[in-house]
Amino acid sequence: MKQHPFAGIRWLYLALGTATMLCMGTIYSWSVLKVPLAENFGWQPTQLSLAYSLSFCVFSAGSILGSALSKKAGHRVTLALGGVLMFVGYGLMSRLQGGSVAQLFVYFSGLVGGGFGIAYPVLLAWVGSWFTDRPGLSSGILMMGFGCSALIVGRPATKLFDVPGVGWRGCYLLLGTLAAASLLLCAVLFRGRAPAPAAGSRGASTREYPPAQVLRQASFWVLVIYLLFNGCMGSSMSALLYDYCLSVKITAGTAATLVGVMSAFNGLSRILFGAVYDRFGRKITMLAGSLTVLGSGLCLLAALLLQMQPLAVLGIALTGLGYGYGPVLAPVVIRSFFGNENFSINFSLCNMRSLVNTFFISGVTAIMVASGSFTAPLLVMVGCACVAFAFQFALKEPAPTAAAPVPAASVQE
Repeated sequence: MKQHPFAGIRWLYLALGTATMLCMGTIYSWSVLKVPLAENFGWQPTQLSLAYSLSFCVFSAGSILGSALSKKAGHRVTLALGGVLMFVGYGLMSRLQGGSVAQLFVYFSGLVGGGFGIAYPVLLAWVGSWFTDRPGLSSGILMMGFGCSALIVGRPATKLFDVPGVGWRGCYLLLGTLAAASLLLCAVLFRGRAPAPAAGSRGASTREYPPAQVLRQASFWVLVIYLLFNGCMGSSMSALLYDYCLSVKITAGTAATLVGVMSAFNGLSRILFGAVYDRFGRKITMLAGSLTVLGSGLCLLAALLLQMQPLAVLGIALTGLGYGYGPVLAPVVIRSFFGNENFSINFSLCNMRSLVNTFFISGVTAIMVASGSFTAPLLVMVGCACVAFAFQFALKEPAPTAAAPVPAASVQE
């Protein structure tokens, strides 16, 4: 493979990667996308929540598969496969006729979640390899695509629910088409390899850990635990925000809008925290992010207890800010701590925490249904934020490895 003749192409890759993240991230609009399924087929909140949780279980497994496949078949084949799976999954969802909810688990959780997982780490690794000098910026912009997806794509798409001749079936088919088209375009245009950073430069890799060695590092597990507990607030509210809004007497129409508001702040935070990371480093970024997550939970809880809608809106905005922080932190810390050569698989291993996190969502949903209110679930979320706040101080860089550094950006075509 030849190195691309000019590094300026990386900005095109970043723009295309961000647009693709935008199209794939519609999965985060589930709190609104699930509504017609409940209305038409009578599926219960716990069943729909389980579908969302299972999608991220398959996402985690798909990430491992996609990372391994990209090593053997190249990133273009892997991205194309992810796009095809998402298209087929959404397409089959558009033809649902009711019956067993197991169909939804196969179509949404299996195919959409699997395609999403296969493509996600490969896209992140490819684009990020061109920005080792600005890891926070590239990670923040890419993750902004995910964060803003519910607002820019998901929320307008749901308006198709009420369009005669289109409806929710047409909406699902559109979402699958957008995801597939963007990933196939990436597969066609992503060529060459990133230029290796000069020795001694900020982007030069000083350590390269293979996956087996990463799993033996205490710093890896501290990071996983921190991200797991830190993400409980955002992931739970992402799935249940519509229900929370109704519990504080916010109208259904406004609730759907606030799903987009949370998405907007989610996207904004990824640029914000990416810039903070590049400017102030990991420790300051983690402190600011942890405080944002904890503050959002306390705000949401107070709004619920006092039935104050303006305070709820503030809490939702803070939740978006806090939720966007974790996805920015994870890839830059994984790359910084463990190197570029095995970034895709190491990042996917870190993302296996989603297996726990998504079932936490189902647990929170069950608590909400059993208690008949959001108070108990929010208390659990705030407790998780407190645990994350404490764990941030235990995270330290691993000791330098004796292995020779491997040139960065050896991402295969």
